[in-house]
Amino acid sequence: MAVVSPTKYTPLNNYDLLYTTCGKTSSFPSEICTFCLNFSDFIMQISEAVFAEKRHIMIYGIGCDLCDTARMAKSLGGPHGSTFAARVFGPAEREALGLSEGNSSPLSAHKAASAAADFAAKEAFLKAAGTGLAGPFALCEIEAVRLESGAPEYRFSGGSARWMDEHHLRAKLSLSHDGGMALAFCILETET
Repeated sequence: MAVVSPTKYTPLNNYDLLYTTCGKTSSFPSEICTFCLNFSDFIMQISEAVFAEKRHIMIYGIGCDLCDTARMAKSLGGPHGSTFAARVFGPAEREALGLSEGNSSPLSAHKAASAAADFAAKEAFLKAAGTGLAGPFALCEIEAVRLESGAPEYRFSGGSARWMDEHHLRAKLSLSHDGGMALAFCILETET
């Protein structure tokens, strides 16, 4: 085993205060081996090269919304429920919620919560976009779908998809429901 001669080292800033010296961690090292210094420089060069290649993400907008699950169940179960569902929910959402044209059965508590969360997702998106429904949006073109893992994701069509493409945006979605309320949180990101 080779013996590495220590080199005097003075920390330059807070990021330099924690080094591993030949397997030992020291908060304020007075000596650090040449190998550790060289390895540290190597890691910094790699980090800088990776960072230089990485695209920067900027937040375009943030939106959140709450929706009462009982109110959503009432809207969907009312006399104009199928018209409301067709105007507000996209095909994938209607299929997942069991809102087909001929189905007039009341929603289960879980389906009502999911419908409320999907509606809140649309409102959260419109807030993040900063346009409200004044933009080129139709609520049924802003779908909150679930991936195979169960994670929510936006799916856009029509004018909503064109607007997202024109603005070079990606949308992130988080949903939750509890105590009769559904919450959606949307972040719109753009690359710089």
